[in-house]
Amino acid sequence: MSLKDWAAKKNRELHRHAMEDRDTHAWHSSAYHRFFEGYQETETVDEKGHRQIRRVYMGTVWRQALPTRRYVLLRIGYALLLILTIAALVLAGRQEANAATAFYVVLTEMATICLLAWTGYTLVVNYLFIPREMTVHDYRASHVALSRASFWLTVAFGADILTSLLACLLQEGSAAQALFFLMGAVAAGLLCLAERRVPYEKQERHSGDETGSGIVIENDLA
Repeated sequence: MSLKDWAAKKNRELHRHAMEDRDTHAWHSSAYHRFFEGYQETETVDEKGHRQIRRVYMGTVWRQALPTRRYVLLRIGYALLLILTIAALVLAGRQEANAATAFYVVLTEMATICLLAWTGYTLVVNYLFIPREMTVHDYRASHVALSRASFWLTVAFGADILTSLLACLLQEGSAAQALFFLMGAVAAGLLCLAERRVPYEKQERHSGDETGSGIVIENDLA
């Protein structure tokens, strides 16, 4: 299974879970409402009593205002920056120094690992393979989430730098470790700044436009 197919499968699973939460009526599903924000729903029942719901997206359509070449290069650049942050964290952890087990260094590194996982998941699953015409949910799950995740990842790497420098002062750290953390902070910072500077344009849909944005979801319900 290719990475693109895996990402598409993961999004379909999240989509299905959101619908299941909604259709059980067991509770008010905020996940459902976030995912289907901007959709208009029509429910029908056929002669056999089978229910079907049709959702047409009528909300704001977001799109990166970039030519195709820059659109592709941007994603390649982001993937490389993500790889660089992973490499920086791994190389910093491989430094032979007592700081590798110092509690204050371990704590900040754990936070960095969690934020790196958030950034990686957002980039790979919700950003790289998102459609060019995005729903409100797509926009939040890709642009907004990536901006936030990469920002906090930069902050985490900054904390790693401070703790590793403290370890150096206490003669149990390695200057190389701080340099690798700096490399990760720069990569994460570039990712954050680049995404926040990407121009986005939006198009409002009108309730009288039955074609919507072309995003139509149909599901059979029990």
